[in-house]
Amino acid sequence: MRASELQESRQKRYLFVIKNVEFVYSHFFPMVEAIQSAGWEVWIVADCNCSAERLISEGMHVIHVPAPSGFWNFVGEFRALLQRYRAMRRVRPDIAHFVTLKIALPCGLAARVARVPAVLFAITGMGTLFTVNRPIYRALRPMFLSALRIATRHPNAVLATENDDDRRFLIERGIVAAARTSVIPGAGVSRESAPANPSENTMPIILCAARMIQQKGIRTLIEAARILYRREIPFMLWLAGDVDSDYPMSLSVNELRRAEAELPLRWLGHRSDVVALLQQCSVFCLPTYYREGLPRVLVEACAAARPIVTTSVPGCRDIVRNGENGALVPPRDAVALANSLECLLLDCELCRRMGTAARRIFEEQFSVEHVLAALNKCFLALGEPLTVRSCATAPPAVEEVT
Repeated sequence: MRASELQESRQKRYLFVIKNVEFVYSHFFPMVEAIQSAGWEVWIVADCNCSAERLISEGMHVIHVPAPSGFWNFVGEFRALLQRYRAMRRVRPDIAHFVTLKIALPCGLAARVARVPAVLFAITGMGTLFTVNRPIYRALRPMFLSALRIATRHPNAVLATENDDDRRFLIERGIVAAARTSVIPGAGVSRESAPANPSENTMPIILCAARMIQQKGIRTLIEAARILYRREIPFMLWLAGDVDSDYPMSLSVNELRRAEAELPLRWLGHRSDVVALLQQCSVFCLPTYYREGLPRVLVEACAAARPIVTTSVPGCRDIVRNGENGALVPPRDAVALANSLECLLLDCELCRRMGTAARRIFEEQFSVEHVLAALNKCFLALGEPLTVRSCATAPPAVEEVT
């Protein structure tokens, strides 16, 4: 049997390259499950920072590649690239799917060397490089974009962003032709996993679930909480998310503990039960000025029928319609943030009305079915016979590695 005949006779293979297994569980499990249910063999290249047993028990293959630690760990990044390249050569996938800009750039180059026949670049946000305005970042941006232009020149590739702002940004800078782009609205949230139940708490709760880093607007939110506290507005602020000691602009544990001591605020640390927390809150708030893709937590807040206060930045303004399902405020504006939160905290009927609108918007645009439909368009553009449908199962709980 010739090599080409052998390639045609075996089961089609899908290689999913992502930072870590926890990210698969928290965001992309419905997607990989749907691909496997379509009859493809799924291979996942990721750091096994939590147990991969559920993926393996489902019949998927997992290749462990440690995620480089530190922000400027070039040696670690190069080592990870070599391991990902070896995985491509070993698996010989029919489609390689690279998740995040940081992975897409080096793996795009490696995929061309490894002769991967079809590539899907999934850009989940432009990240710190295009958010922080330090001289070093401004100097690096043109070089990074030039490298990305080369990396995405694979002869059979689609570049998918999570919002149209990022798509236009890359097209206008000549990174990729418009015909080779698509928008996939996030990773998908199933209707069943995000019930829209009313909160039973008597004290209004503001929930923010995010990494405790400056660009997520955590300090702005704490300052807004101080303003509300001085105005004697009744509320409790919950911050769900961990600090990141490897990230130079992370808040510290001491800073968060001081805020707890001074304000009606609870820092909950890392939580894997954000959907349950949404059932208890009155308002969801994400005051980010990070270059977001399409924040999954905002989609979950919509699915839970919660009004949202967030910033008018790419990704966030794709989900929140100002005055309909929440409020859009200028980034880093603590007073505007406090004013919008106050309006919702003091008006239960407004909260209910905006929450109902949020659930409707979720149903119309952001359910897992909408995400998979957008993914199918990418497969069609790649010329691959793959059509995925929702399996409608909840993602597994994350099991920590011990």
